Amino acid sequence: MKNKSKFMKKFKYGTISAVTITIVLAIVIVLNLIMSMITNKYPVKFDLTQDKRYELSQESIDFLKDMDKKVEIAVTLTEEELNSGGYVFTDTYRSIPTEIIPQFLDKYKMYADNIEIKYIDVEKNPDAISKYTKNYEGNISSQQIVVCSDDNVKVLGFNSLFSQNNSQYASANDSGVIFTGESSITSAIMSVTDANPVSAGMIYRMNSQAIFSQTSYNSIIQLYSLLSNNGYDMKDVDIATDELSPDDYDVLIIACPEIDFTEDAISKLEDFLYNDGNYQKNIIYVASIVSADMPNLNEFLEKWNIKVEDSLVFDDENTQYVSTASAGQVISPVMNVTDDDILNMLSNKALPVIAPYSRAITIANKNNDVDTKAILQSNSSSYRNSLETATDKSTASEKGMNNIVTISTRMHAEQFDVYESNLMVIGAMMLTDPNIIAQTTAYNNANFILNTINDITGKDSSFVIPQKNLQQIFITVNQSQLSALRIAVIYVIPGIVVICGIVVFIRRKNK
Repeated sequence: MKNKSKFMKKFKYGTISAVTITIVLAIVIVLNLIMSMITNKYPVKFDLTQDKRYELSQESIDFLKDMDKKVEIAVTLTEEELNSGGYVFTDTYRSIPTEIIPQFLDKYKMYADNIEIKYIDVEKNPDAISKYTKNYEGNISSQQIVVCSDDNVKVLGFNSLFSQNNSQYASANDSGVIFTGESSITSAIMSVTDANPVSAGMIYRMNSQAIFSQTSYNSIIQLYSLLSNNGYDMKDVDIATDELSPDDYDVLIIACPEIDFTEDAISKLEDFLYNDGNYQKNIIYVASIVSADMPNLNEFLEKWNIKVEDSLVFDDENTQYVSTASAGQVISPVMNVTDDDILNMLSNKALPVIAPYSRAITIANKNNDVDTKAILQSNSSSYRNSLETATDKSTASEKGMNNIVTISTRMHAEQFDVYESNLMVIGAMMLTDPNIIAQTTAYNNANFILNTINDITGKDSSFVIPQKNLQQIFITVNQSQLSALRIAVIYVIPGIVVICGIVVFIRRKNK
């Protein structure tokens, strides 16, 4: 009887232990399976990297949450190939960690259910991209990201997601690679979902000949890219042979001219701004750093109360040392945004706007029907030197503020409605130098230019997203390692716990 009682006691406690262990294990397994299914559909990941490479900015998050259109993002490379990392696109770039791309795209899916992400092997399945090529003028090939909404398509090369960090302020841990993927991808999504894109024509040529020299090339191309990546429908224009119909363009950009326009070309510009009395058109004139005899263009500018001086602005006190793509290492004056409306559009007002080798602009105030204001000026410690004697301080002017960017407005009132056209003149060609405009955490150049052009064209506000300087020390997990880790967490570890529980149960039962 005593043995029976002892047996029943052992059986009772053993059974309770077994049931408890079984229930706990079942809960652990079920929770792991549920979490696995959730993370497969909604990637829940914590970015513990030093450079926060997988995090979206709050601006991107807010935009994605408000986006109501369906967007497809197709990567023309398999996820496995991307996770292998180490692609090199040019001799100047270091090995690029492409495993960032799928991890980063998962973040977009987290904040917008109407985004679909797919990976395509274009060599094995070329028909998969046919739906995009019919609405895209260029070629779609491997190592690209296609962003599509309805019939709107933007294509990004992998090299547009990364750039090289040449900054003298780079830290010792910087890998030399800058990740600009968020800016490129978010801008592409904004562009294809924009119901009312602004049409912009870049006046590059006259009678098939370039109107600017190689000196201006880098800055002009960068301005073109900045606008194209932020919802502007960009087209190349030949001022002599192309029509400048107000129905086709909202804004025209005269790209650093070094040859004078003909009278017929000037008439085209004037007719465009007048727009049959409807106004509401804009021209952006970017002055070249090279002096040229251009009486027709100068007369056109004077009608808008503007004169671009044959002098450069220097400053020995308010300066920054900067690396440029056009002129190498230079000392640049620091400029002031003098228009409160434009200043308030800048997300970080503390960042400077720098403009090496800027032409000074004089506001003439000859025409009363034109309102002209400076929106970017040098400091009072600045001075001017002529283009011919720029390095000779003995010929310098007296110190004082100089206009660098101006906006002239001509208005037409019709009953209670007011219509206006604008001429924006940029004396600083290197405002959009690629090396400067890419340093969005150091300079306000990109935000200043973009927000100013948005303001005169009436485009919905867009934003420039800071790039991320990738750090050298980081841990990467490829697809096979990730699969092994998942199996270990979901199956192996719970299995070991089950075995341990059974062993404990048997040992206790036999005591």
